Formats: sequence, structure tokens, C-alpha cells
Amino acid sequence: MDISFHYFAVKTVAFAAGFSEAEAQRIAEFSQFIDDFNWYTLRAAKDIPSCITSNPALDIVYNKTLHLINPVTTGFSDWFDMATLVTDRSQKFTVAPFHFIP
Repeated sequence: MDISFHYFAVKTVAFAAGFSEAEAQRIAEFSQFIDDFNWYTLRAAKDIPSCITSNPALDIVYNKTLHLINPVTTGFSDWFDMATLVTDRSQKFTVAPFHFIP
């Protein structure tokens, strides 16, 4: 999807549904974030439930010693990111849950 839907349409619908301008803006920003999140880095995180960190079906890399997590990325910054969409892993953890298949 592009910014026309994830940002502008969502903000318009949120505002029409009665949210304030600031609330509609925040909702739209988080909706657009799905297309923009492509930061491949470990992040500090504690107190993550074991049902998440120890579930091999989830695409989460968690270092229990250092309390670092590598979140699923959902955005694409260049052609290399787009090229990964052909892999089963990318289709299962990025395309299916976060995007409509073009």
C-alpha cells in the first residue's frame, strides 16, 4: 500500500469518526508506520512473556542474556528489501500480516 491509504485515508476516516485532529493524526502516523518501519537493529527489551520469546512460530530473535530483541520489519527502503518479498519467511511474517498482496 502507499501513503494514500495508510496515512491519508486512515486520518480522514478517524477524523470523520469523531476523533480530534491530534488523535486522528496519531492514528494515521501509526498506520503509515507499517510501511515505514525498516530499521534492522536490536533493541533493549525486558519482561517479554516467554510465550513470545520461546515460540519458534514467531519471527522474533531474542537474546535472553542481553535482553535484546530484533523486531519484525515491515517497511521497505530500497530494491533489496523489496526483493526479499519472494522468500517464504518474508511472505509469512511481513506481507501476510501487514500488507495487502499487490
